[in-house]
Amino acid sequence: MGNQIVICLSNESYDAKIWTNKQHLMSRLSKHPNYDIMYIDQGMSSRYIRQAITEKNWKYFLRPLKKMGEGLTIFSPYFLPLIKGGRVKRWSWLLLFWFIKFYIKKIEYTKIIFWTYQPQAWYLIKHVKKVPGTTILYDCVDEFATQPFYKNNENRTKELLQIEALLTKKSDIVTTTSKALCHDKIEINPNTHYIHNVGDFNHFKQPNGELSSEEHLWLADDRVKVLYAGVIDDYKTDLDLIYSIAKELKDSHLFVFIGPIRISDEKIFKKIDGQNNTLFIGTKPYLEIPNFLHNADLLWLPYSISTHTNRVFPLKLFEYLSTGKFILSRNLTSIEEYGKYISTFETIEQAVLHLKQWPMSDSIIKKEQRIQLASKNTWESRLENILKCIP
Repeated sequence: MGNQIVICLSNESYDAKIWTNKQHLMSRLSKHPNYDIMYIDQGMSSRYIRQAITEKNWKYFLRPLKKMGEGLTIFSPYFLPLIKGGRVKRWSWLLLFWFIKFYIKKIEYTKIIFWTYQPQAWYLIKHVKKVPGTTILYDCVDEFATQPFYKNNENRTKELLQIEALLTKKSDIVTTTSKALCHDKIEINPNTHYIHNVGDFNHFKQPNGELSSEEHLWLADDRVKVLYAGVIDDYKTDLDLIYSIAKELKDSHLFVFIGPIRISDEKIFKKIDGQNNTLFIGTKPYLEIPNFLHNADLLWLPYSISTHTNRVFPLKLFEYLSTGKFILSRNLTSIEEYGKYISTFETIEQAVLHLKQWPMSDSIIKKEQRIQLASKNTWESRLENILKCIP
């Protein structure tokens, strides 16, 4: 008897600097003795092609298929336009489908699972015959229609709404990371389950090294250190809120940001960066992020309130909770079930008040409760809950 084969149709490179659901889950599932994983990257990407050229990573072009361990194979079809391209895009998905059939033809297996994160994968999934031993799983972790790539292009949005509905309907199982996404998808497919995002508890529960001497400079500041770790953009992050709060608390609080900056509005970014109590450190390796979190006084999620954010369960929540630190977050409906473990705000005034009241509003007991909660919400637990849904 052979193993179960998982074909992961991802919308992100396995080698991405910031890992999310697909990399975390597939890396762990590949260690399971009963599963063999083929992780398929997002296809042609100008960003990754430029990065490979800049880093002189010629293997990216010469070895699109590579083994990453006993149970994990990565396929990076950089030559296939799987996201853009109209009719050419559809032919690319069909070509990929034929490649998968050829790849697994001589492999002995008991079951094949098409595990997709990419709505565009409908152009492949529609060719999959639902026969015994074949399962189609759509792990819906985001509200794609409200992302700038789709939202700012009417034709892309129209296509997305059509193909995602078709993908959802044909899937044997749909899993979602927020209740709002679950509500949307269950109307199309009754076999939809809410299994929210989690965190890498063992990685974030304690620092794993020291900050460099240069990075230590911000620790010398005697103001309260408020840290955000993640992508800083202008469709999830509330930049006006950040600017107003930083300006209000310029003498008492230092706001530190770790992560890539993807802000299209340079004017607002310059206003924030111009404050004497804001510090943008840039992207840091995943291995080093716990060191920054544990050296901060408190952590926050300065998100905007929108259709998008209310359908997104921030990965940062359980990463933050793993540290036991005080957490201040915008009152997103996606995380309201964990409101007793964090402090939330609606307005700038409420956020400022919370920041001023810390540390009087915190306690050792609350810290232990956060850590305990995070220890029960790990990538291993989310993987286990998803596998329970697969017959």
